[in-house]
Amino acid sequence: IVLTATQVVTQPGALNVVVNADVGEILPETSEANNTGQAEMGVLGTIDYCGDITGDATWAYAVFVPTCNITVQGNATLTLRSGVVVKPMGGVGIYINGRLNGVGDSITPVVLTSYMDDTYGGDTNNDGSGSTPVPGSWTVINIASTGMANIDYARIRYGGAGQTIVGNAGGTLYLAHSTIESGAGTGIQVASGSTLTVQDSIIQGNSGSGIDYTQTNGRAAPTIRNTVFHSNTGYAMYFTLNPATFDDSNIQNNTASGNTWNGIGLAATFSGASI
Repeated sequence: IVLTATQVVTQPGALNVVVNADVGEILPETSEANNTGQAEMGVLGTIDYCGDITGDATWAYAVFVPTCNITVQGNATLTLRSGVVVKPMGGVGIYINGRLNGVGDSITPVVLTSYMDDTYGGDTNNDGSGSTPVPGSWTVINIASTGMANIDYARIRYGGAGQTIVGNAGGTLYLAHSTIESGAGTGIQVASGSTLTVQDSIIQGNSGSGIDYTQTNGRAAPTIRNTVFHSNTGYAMYFTLNPATFDDSNIQNNTASGNTWNGIGLAATFSGASI
């Protein structure tokens, strides 16, 4: 038996195709366990999005264009699948009160970039070579104190119109195998009380320090490993301890070159003398 079907798809993104083909089964369907199977198809195109995400949502295959600020509410998860491209309009940011899962792979990373960036997702603004991306083309990925972000194999480009490209305002950020580049501010801004893990990544070409970390009281103990800091304006890393105990045992095997200062800056209250 050959089953031929035609489906006109008008919405880009992920499309699940389910085939029900049971030998001897009588309709209506009584058991899905013996169906032939299902497959996912990717439909290319551009999707404009504006508004809060109040339930679990998955962005895949298409180019997603946030046209206003996007807030992932506290009970929601936004999943960015491998190969998806997100191009916020000017002045637009993504705010995480719930959870962000942005997990690509080494071949097809998750990409967040300028609406004017034709390198990923093609000529989304349809102006040919009439525009080029610039630092600060969009604002920020901001993780609230209730938020969690798991970002792995991603490229985050041309953000920072609010002086920070990725902000952690007391939440949890895990970033690995990723690049934060060409932004108009600090690569990662970390507020007191946040949890930070950065490893096997590149932070480069940003108009601020690579990582700017603040801890008021308590213990500052981020994990920053095997990461390259290159050509950022400012320090590779900068820590403001006011006051706090600084545990740098998990800051290892990083390299810095071409930054204004190729090292770790410390702003703190020091007592006593040293030679």
